[in-house]
Amino acid sequence: MSGPGLIILSFLTFLLSFFAYKKGNNTAAIGLIVLGGLLLRLDLAADPYLHSWDERFHALVAKHLSGHFLLPTLYENPVLPADYHNWTSAGIWVHKQPLPLWAMALSIKAFGLSELAIRIPSVLLSTVAVYLTFLICLQLFKSMRMALLAAFLHSINGLVLEITSGRIATDHIDLFFLVFIELGIFFSVRYMTHRNLLNSLLIGVSMGLAILCKWLPALIVLPVWAILVFQKDRWKEFLVHGSVIVFACACIFLPWQLYIFSHFPQESKWEAGFNIRHITEVLDGQSAGPFYYFTKAMITGHEFILFILAWLFYRILMVKSDRRIAALMIWIVLPLLFFTFVQTKMQAYTLFTLPAIFILVAYCMDSLAAYQSDNKVNIRLVRFLLFLAVALPVRYTIERIKPFEPLEADKIAMTQERKALGRRLLPSNLVLFNDSNYIETMFYTNLNSYPRKPEQADLDSLKRKGYTSELLPDNRAR
Repeated sequence: MSGPGLIILSFLTFLLSFFAYKKGNNTAAIGLIVLGGLLLRLDLAADPYLHSWDERFHALVAKHLSGHFLLPTLYENPVLPADYHNWTSAGIWVHKQPLPLWAMALSIKAFGLSELAIRIPSVLLSTVAVYLTFLICLQLFKSMRMALLAAFLHSINGLVLEITSGRIATDHIDLFFLVFIELGIFFSVRYMTHRNLLNSLLIGVSMGLAILCKWLPALIVLPVWAILVFQKDRWKEFLVHGSVIVFACACIFLPWQLYIFSHFPQESKWEAGFNIRHITEVLDGQSAGPFYYFTKAMITGHEFILFILAWLFYRILMVKSDRRIAALMIWIVLPLLFFTFVQTKMQAYTLFTLPAIFILVAYCMDSLAAYQSDNKVNIRLVRFLLFLAVALPVRYTIERIKPFEPLEADKIAMTQERKALGRRLLPSNLVLFNDSNYIETMFYTNLNSYPRKPEQADLDSLKRKGYTSELLPDNRAR
């Protein structure tokens, strides 16, 4: 769907990073990897239209938030009764936590109303996440080669790229969630060598910000931190700093929850119940089998990951316990198990486990690269596995971003129509009906628009309020 120009340039940048590492210039190597990841993200973020699920809804709410940060709305001025039971047609919109939407709203205020402005915060944070993966791996294993491999795998991952650019469901919300969880784990790793109050506060703040992106699975930071730092002879210190983390986290995420429940009680109560229903019911037709997330991990993370997890689990039990490996495995396995029992299933729900997958793959690749043998067959097998460990993620990325496929002409045409509609001097009291692209209409214009045809009661109500209406033919703008 995107042009190949920046993508080809990014892969040339990755190639240069390899030569920089070989020359011993590690700073240039990681800089080039981060730059290559940024180029990939910018290329995909340049799509000249909003994506259907769920980016266009998040974009419209962010547009409205740019004018009033504490009043999240989908329909800014619902001239007909809005249904808060349906997040695609609500007035007050508390379907998602606010932090990604606030960032998008700030971007709109800074850069204007555009598709790219919606994606700039995700592009920047997604690029920062590549560097965080590098830092976490480097601090845990003190291996530059491993850290660079993990960062490279993160920078090119197809699912992360599509999420960053808003092309698939849950889009920027899950990308922000990944970044702040990873930030919390980065400070957890730092806490191993710097056991101070500042790092504890930063862990808690990061976790609280993650909750403000996508709720309580952000608590995965706590068991990862606990495994990394717990020592029997320092259990009092562990409890004190754990309490600081929880307190700092609560100070970040609780004010918004208290605010929306006091100001928008009906909507907030409904959405809280709706979130719980994800666990017990299949919502929006998103069902899958019991092994969905484990098989998805082999597609979205790395095709070797289940074999790697099995091998590392064996090593921990039978050979040598390593809390660094155990923490990374907890980061992956606990969410996979939890979401396995959640009835509503979507591939991006476990997106935040991917950095741990990249690090463990890099760990195993490093172990294979260090393998010594006099048997030529074994050496060739090792080299083949190392080649596959890099080639398979590259192939997966190309499959997902589709660099040689054209942009979607019908979406481009629809977007141009809506932008043209927004430039016309239309009466502010006009209401549109029969608009299959009603969200885009409200994003690019200041009109109210509905996907359905009006009832007579709707027309009578609009007339009493001084509004006029128009039924769009064939679900197209004029």
